[in-house]
Amino acid sequence: MNLKEYRENRREPFWQAIRDEVGGKLGGEMVEEFKKLYDLYTEDMLDWYIELYDRETGAFYYSKSARDNDTVTHKGKVFKLLPDVESMCQAHGHAVSLGLCSDWRKFFPANILEKSVNFVRGIQDENGFFYHPQWGKEAIDNQVNRRSRDLVWCSKFLTAMNRAPIYDTPNGMVGEKRAKSVPSADGEASVAPDGPYIAEHFRSKERFLEYLSGLDMKTQSYHHGNLLVTQLSQITARDRQLEAEGADYRILDLTVDWLDSQLDPNTGHWNKEANYYGVNGLLKTISFYNTARRQLLYPEAAAKSAIDAMTSTEELSGIVDIFNTFWAVNQVCYNLRNCGFENGEKRAKAIKDHLLGRAPELINAARLKAAPFKKPDGSFSYCPKMSSPTSQDMPVAIRGSYEGDVNGNGLASVGLITRLAESLGITSKMPTLFSELDGERYLKMLIAKDRG
Repeated sequence: MNLKEYRENRREPFWQAIRDEVGGKLGGEMVEEFKKLYDLYTEDMLDWYIELYDRETGAFYYSKSARDNDTVTHKGKVFKLLPDVESMCQAHGHAVSLGLCSDWRKFFPANILEKSVNFVRGIQDENGFFYHPQWGKEAIDNQVNRRSRDLVWCSKFLTAMNRAPIYDTPNGMVGEKRAKSVPSADGEASVAPDGPYIAEHFRSKERFLEYLSGLDMKTQSYHHGNLLVTQLSQITARDRQLEAEGADYRILDLTVDWLDSQLDPNTGHWNKEANYYGVNGLLKTISFYNTARRQLLYPEAAAKSAIDAMTSTEELSGIVDIFNTFWAVNQVCYNLRNCGFENGEKRAKAIKDHLLGRAPELINAARLKAAPFKKPDGSFSYCPKMSSPTSQDMPVAIRGSYEGDVNGNGLASVGLITRLAESLGITSKMPTLFSELDGERYLKMLIAKDRG
């Protein structure tokens, strides 16, 4: 029995559990569509991950063009191409979700993880943020979404490894040292002597409202929603400070109030058109409502926009256009169930039941939309024909490269399967794409690559 046959045999009990859960003709048709989707993913994807591993840092490159080129020119400036923390953390997580292991901390060799820890701690600045050397502090400070996203990934990694950062972080992680106070333009200290760094626009109610006034959710909901959500961990940390100080406002509530004032009742999100872009903005921004336990104003309209996008014939600009439709519906249903709605559970179930009744159609649509993102080496790209040349507006690959990238690969494979199954209301566990035997092969390749 070869590995492919082993995987298929291993999946069969999971498929049967789904058939039994759904029942009847629908259950059988749904499983057959899932099997076709699973056939899209091949074992050469695992070899591709290994090719992106960097033995010096214990991290991973974003793509092959990042690995094979020293520099890239972005907006007229030359940047180095080096491994990054986000790609590393995603590669760790994918090892679990792909089925190679149950715990990446036990799967990856200790010496590799120690290099990874040193890499992450080594890029932290005295202000508590983390700055990749290929981009530099000045460029990252001017790109708040990149700085905030790196803060989240680095903090999560160190927490998972039970290791402290060197400095206290702006999202509340305690380090070995206090973060350095940095004065603002008017000379005001950015941090109390015993607290973490506070970004300038979080230092007062007035400054934050002024910051929000510069954002445009009606036409830029995906981009500005993303900018806001990357800062969510900082916002919740700042709100804990404000509560301790006895302040009469919370940044999270100010944000939701501001978002409420701009919601479109017809689409349920911030764009007037119910298109991919609007649904992407919904997915990014609904996290504020769910974190604050605040009710989304038009949940059924929002769910309809996402559901319509699942089978839309609109041209795809990125794999998120598929992925986010399913995740957005899940988030809307979470809001209905957990944020105090009357008959919230019943309303969420009605949405899920509608999706389940269309399951074969939706799974088939997802497969057909994801297929063009696959590359000859088994990987998937963020954009249909190429890797995304930027991540959170910083350069990570050579523009126009016909290649997969770590972020796009995760979204198009395990990410899509997971969110799709959740949106259909399936409670049975989905089978993994690969197995522990694939994990053994992956680990052998990784160790060989690490030894050089």
